[in-house]
Parts: sequence; structure tokens; C-alpha cells
Amino acid sequence: MCIRDRILTPTVFAQGEVSPGEAADDAAATLERSLLETDSISGSNQISGTGSTYRSAAASKYIVRPITAPNYSEDPYITTDVRGTYINHQFPRNATLSGGATRVYDFQGRYAVDDKLQVMVSKLGAADVHLSGPHEFGLTDVALGVKYSLLSDWKTGTHAAIGAGYELAVGDDDTFGDDSEFRIFGAYGKNFDTLNFSASVNAIFATGSEDLGGDSDSLFVNLHVDYPLNEMLSPVLELNYFKTLSDGDNVSAVGGLDLANFGGNEDEDVMTVGIGGELRVIEDVAMRLTYESPLTSNEDLFGYRWTASAVWTF
Repeated sequence: MCIRDRILTPTVFAQGEVSPGEAADDAAATLERSLLETDSISGSNQISGTGSTYRSAAASKYIVRPITAPNYSEDPYITTDVRGTYINHQFPRNATLSGGATRVYDFQGRYAVDDKLQVMVSKLGAADVHLSGPHEFGLTDVALGVKYSLLSDWKTGTHAAIGAGYELAVGDDDTFGDDSEFRIFGAYGKNFDTLNFSASVNAIFATGSEDLGGDSDSLFVNLHVDYPLNEMLSPVLELNYFKTLSDGDNVSAVGGLDLANFGGNEDEDVMTVGIGGELRVIEDVAMRLTYESPLTSNEDLFGYRWTASAVWTF
């Protein structure tokens, strides 16, 4: 048989025998599944001989979202979830305050319009404030926002997003509400095998009318690290930085941090550390808890804080 006939004549394989083309297709399909599916905590598979590590988006279920300062702490991921948060915040005993506490009951909802755009309710709830007088219970302000993903590369584990939000002054003044503000933020995330890091920066601008306490612009930074020990448990470490950029017209001795806007404490930095973890017992549901306290001598309103939250992702 001539070469031309060999090329044009189809090869017939015995029953059960796999052709080279079919074998190649099967190998390609197996490789694709290994890149898109993973049972490992890290969500990565090392391809022998290539030196490349591929992360799957399925691994995102082991990435812990920021826990502390939930109204400002952002991550770069586009998700659909609902979050419920309980905060037990104790005020310090100093020249400004003689102790006391506030308890916040907060709800958040996020919806992924597509893989780039997310809309959210970042603040909705009530607060119970106890200073020197009787308890005051009332609604908090309501905050809405939008987030846009600039980068989501699971191959390199690099993510970035920007966003904006507006807080409506619909809450009760007695429970630190009735302050409207506009914020812009950026968020960055990096997945180092099983170690997950994220950072977010918020620039917050007061937009409401000046009240007795005053209104000021501020800066907030959140740094977050989590390390999944297994499919159920991840220790978490977070650092928060608060800075009042400009005092309000009616200056007070404190700024308010993420609880309120009292218009004071310009150029006084407050840094806190939060230590805790996330527990995943039910699929798509995460239970989280942190203890947070100041690292700086300047406390503002921060004595110490417990934050407990649950996240349902779907």
C-alpha cells in the first residue's frame, strides 16, 4: 500500500481497543477535571512536570471573609450570601468614659449580579447602648453598596476589587445612628496555598448636617489572615486601623470608630487586633467568633469587643 493510501484509508480497531485520538481526548478530559475540581483544603493541584499550581474556585468555600468591623471590612470576592452578626462592645474606663457597653445586632446581604458585580446591604439592624444612664434601644442606620471585581485569578490566587457605599441616616440618635456618610473602598486578596490574606481600605466622608457630636471624615484599614486547618476549622487573625482625618465643627473627645461619628480625635490613631476562628459544620454555613482589643494607648471608644457571626453562602 502506498503512502497516500495509508493516509486516506481509515484504521479499523478491534472491539474494545481505544484509538490514539480517543486516548488523547480522555487524557485531556482527565486533566481538565483535575484543574477544575479538587478535594484538597488548599484547592490546588500540582501538575507533574509542569511546575504550575492551579487553584480552583471551589476552594473559595475555605476562604474566611473578614469578621471584625463588619460594616467596613471588605474582601475582593464576588459572592451571594447573607450574614448575621452580634457585637458585644465594651467601652473603656478613662477620662472620657466610665465604662458601659453597646450590643449590636446586624444583618448583611450580598448578591452577585454576575462574576464581576456585587450589590449589598452592608448595615441593617439595631443596637442596645448602656452608658451611665438607662439602656437605649433603637435602629441603626442602613448602608447600601456596590462592589466591582478588577481581578479574580484563581491560577495565581490574586484578587482585587473596588466599591462604594452610602449610609442613610435613618437610625436612632440615642443608639449612635442618624449619621449619613459616603465611602469608597478597595480590597485585595492573595491565596498562598492554604494561607489566605486580604486587605481593605475605606475612605469615609461625612455627608450629614453637623449635629451636637459633630461629623468627621475618617480612614479605616482591615488586614486579615486565615489558615484552614481542615475542612471544618480555620484560625483567624485581623488588624484594624482607625484614623480621624478631620474634626467636625463641634469637636468631641472621641471619633466613634465604626460605631458612630462624633467628629473628634483628629490625628489620633487607633489600632486593634482580633483573634478568633471560623467553624464549618454545615455545608455553605460558617460560624465565626473573634475577641478584639486595642494595641494603641489611644482607645477612643474601644475597651474590648466580642464579635460572633454566621455566613450562609449560596
